[in-house]
Amino acid sequence: MVKGLTGACISCPEGWAFPVRFAALTALTALTAAGDSICKERFEAEFPQLRALSTSIPTHGHLPWMEVAQFHGDESEKRLEILFEDATSKVLLCWNFLSKEWKGGRFWYLEMAGIGRGTLCAPAVCSKEEMETEIQRSFLAKMRQDQTATATATELLHWSDLSLDFVVIGVDGCGSTALHRHLRRHSQVAFTNFSVFNVDEDFFLQEMGRQTLPFAPQVERLRDFRAKLRQQKVGLYQPWIWTATTLLKALAYNRHLKVVLSLCDPLDRFEKRLHGSLPRNGSINDTKLKEVFYSLLKDAYSGPGMVRMWQKWLEVFGNRLLVVEKTLLSKATTFQRLSDFLRIRGYPKQAKFHRYNSQGNRSSSLCQHVDLVRELKERFALEYKFLNSLDAIRTERIQKRLTHCERPSVLGSSCVKERCLS
Repeated sequence: MVKGLTGACISCPEGWAFPVRFAALTALTALTAAGDSICKERFEAEFPQLRALSTSIPTHGHLPWMEVAQFHGDESEKRLEILFEDATSKVLLCWNFLSKEWKGGRFWYLEMAGIGRGTLCAPAVCSKEEMETEIQRSFLAKMRQDQTATATATELLHWSDLSLDFVVIGVDGCGSTALHRHLRRHSQVAFTNFSVFNVDEDFFLQEMGRQTLPFAPQVERLRDFRAKLRQQKVGLYQPWIWTATTLLKALAYNRHLKVVLSLCDPLDRFEKRLHGSLPRNGSINDTKLKEVFYSLLKDAYSGPGMVRMWQKWLEVFGNRLLVVEKTLLSKATTFQRLSDFLRIRGYPKQAKFHRYNSQGNRSSSLCQHVDLVRELKERFALEYKFLNSLDAIRTERIQKRLTHCERPSVLGSSCVKERCLS
């Protein structure tokens, strides 16, 4: 892995180093302008070795993306792991490529009209224009393909090149909006806003969720964002990142990235979803309530699969992951933990941490159905066990499974996204 876009290799075999891929840009331009076909000469001289670090075109093997829907279950996850290992090993080997006359390559994604697409390692001196002209024609000639095909080349980098310090993730209804808003107002924190939807969430990483390697323009977009800041930590807020196994694999390659995960009482979370799914007008009879109740229990976010995903994030990130609990987001101690974790200055003593995007005192009639409440607690037993295993968020409410059905409501008005008034 790399520090920024150049520097020493952090998790590679001893002696490996990363070639300077951007600093020598002016030199590469000068070489191209001189008319010396150094790029093509070097590529053709080392073609057998470079081809071994590439994928065939057309290909059905490694691509810089894949359909996430294909990967579910243990066997599919093993296949996904192989794809990521293949992609990252090839880009690292390409960067560290050694020949008799030169060293260091660049890893490219090529798409050729009417022929196919794949990846190709080329000498570092090669530019995007040369990849789309001389190199693709040379490659197609050696592969006995139509040399008149037009090509588009995009450089591929490594996940550790992403200039992100942390991501905020969480389960819907567990306080991630409030967590994001309070972190956002800190002077030493800046959140990305590349693909913002519904005020807060940035889908920049979600859009990369089908890739096994990031494209250079994506990396440069983050670098440009950071360049405008004053020593601030760069964060990205998108609660549902935790549901994408591909993003877990990808972000795991960034050894400096931290994760903040917001969780809460599963029954309260479910009740909020139930309340939002019931008709707003007219009275709700028991039959309708139970119909909606059982329909919501059928999705992937109401079962043990959620716990397995959280456990995977904890296993991968270890002490680089901090879990916070919704009911503790109004306490200064929670944000002191966050400040220490992110290594930013503590919040002022007079700081207030208000509620955002809260249901408030509104609720469904679920609490009137003791049998349904009992059924939910049994269904969410694994979640309660998981929450109780985390010392920092093990509250009396979690330990005793005291949902709002058993405790007096102390919340005020409801609010959507914005700060609650009471």
